[in-house]
Amino acid sequence: MLKKETIVVVGMACRFPDDAVNQARFWDFLKSERDAISDVTEDRWSKGYYFRPNPKAKWKTHVISAGQLDNAYQFESDFFWVNTKTSGSNGFATALISGTGLGILGTSRALN
Repeated sequence: MLKKETIVVVGMACRFPDDAVNQARFWDFLKSERDAISDVTEDRWSKGYYFRPNPKAKWKTHVISAGQLDNAYQFESDFFWVNTKTSGSNGFATALISGTGLGILGTSRALN
């Protein structure tokens, strides 16, 4: 008879601004006390269209700075079976979550 044992798989992945794409880089970022907030770039959204200094302007934003992921739109959509033509903005979210999940598997260790 086979002996039943509990196996735990432990892993961690992260994706933060300022190229902190793994635990070591994130820790280095925290120790350096750098600021990862920067102006939103035009490839994210048009400041001319969305920005208004009045915080009460409807459907606009009065914020032009944010913590942004580097290379956020460069992902292997085919690898994650994401159709970017039909998924719209959900394609990015799906790829980000899938890529982070893949990072978890890459750092995981089985413990028993």
